[in-house]
Amino acid sequence: MQKYNTITVLKLPNCNINAFGIVQIAEMITNIGCVQDLNLDMNPNAQENYHLLCAPGGSLKYLSLRLCKISDDGAKKIANELRYRDPPNNPKLIILNLANNHITKDGAGHIGEMLRTNRSLRCLVLLGNRMCDEGARLILQELKIITLKHEEIVEVRRRKFAELALMEEWKIKTILGHEMCHPHKKESFPMNGKMMAIGNLELQYLDLSFNHLTNDILQETINCLYYQNYMLLGDRSKGLLYVLIEGGGIDKQGNKDWNRFDELLRQRQSGERLENDAYREFVSQESEILRRSFNSSLA
Repeated sequence: MQKYNTITVLKLPNCNINAFGIVQIAEMITNIGCVQDLNLDMNPNAQENYHLLCAPGGSLKYLSLRLCKISDDGAKKIANELRYRDPPNNPKLIILNLANNHITKDGAGHIGEMLRTNRSLRCLVLLGNRMCDEGARLILQELKIITLKHEEIVEVRRRKFAELALMEEWKIKTILGHEMCHPHKKESFPMNGKMMAIGNLELQYLDLSFNHLTNDILQETINCLYYQNYMLLGDRSKGLLYVLIEGGGIDKQGNKDWNRFDELLRQRQSGERLENDAYREFVSQESEILRRSFNSSLA
């Protein structure tokens, strides 16, 4: 394989690549570490072992798996590989295209769980799947203020104790650029007897078009955009800038929610900051406290 160590882009759509072929490509990505852009569109296999392509230690940044008949189980396996890991095994994938597969709300739930800790993904394409409003909500809810689960709180505390016990080693790792800083450790704060976190503010492009969505999802998306605009203070380097929810049961004509959604996206893309009064209906008191706490921690 060493003779291919200069390949950075690999496009193999519709090449009848089976599960064994996926294993070989995954080994190439891990062992040689040169491939960054991989297109395997229209290469379904019954084992759905595409998650091997996202294994820790790989170099892949762009992965397209359109029309691969990926089910909820396949989506779950991919999502599990893309959850947070300590450097140098942290996820590096920036763009994931899972368009035109067979992912329902269950698969969307696994993807949402992944987004709780993944901070590498900037673009997620789920166009043409089988998600309903509930599935889309399971993704959008992770892009807003979240309440940490019991096991997540335990993990945050475990890491804090580990840092205290291994302070010198931690300092060395920080100097070397391998600080073991779990997102929930730096993004969460105690509030009203709970641990609240700011949610995923790294994803910038989300395509949910041509799923089984209705107008009801517009309000959830609007709430998400208001929250992110409020938290990011017009910062265009983070947060949703592009959200596509075309097709299905979404009505545009004369739809006030659609007009509000479209205007919010325009404001996010231009970096326009809204006046504080514009947030009152959509941003909770907890979000205000969280923004102050998070900004203070960065100062």
